[in-house]
Amino acid sequence: MDLLWAPWRLKYVQSTGKRGCFLCEAASSKEDLKNLLLYRGQYGFIILNKYPYNNGHLMVAPYRHISDFLELSKDEIYNLSELIKLSLRILNAAYRPHGFN
Repeated sequence: MDLLWAPWRLKYVQSTGKRGCFLCEAASSKEDLKNLLLYRGQYGFIILNKYPYNNGHLMVAPYRHISDFLELSKDEIYNLSELIKLSLRILNAAYRPHGFN
């Protein structure tokens, strides 16, 4: 197997110490551009990955810090699903990919 090397991730890989949740920090900050936060919905947000393996890698996350998807309410699930659909439309317009994963 070939080694997957993404040199732009080195800063992240070499970082030490315990930090808080980067998603919670981005959601609570007012500096959306600095935090790569693209869109805020009612129950969640769309954020770019700061250290991606691929172009266009983004994340959809709830505002509530939870460890299990099953803890989400129906309203949160619906809103996050709508954010995923919005993300796919944006990525499709920007990159014209052959597919998504």
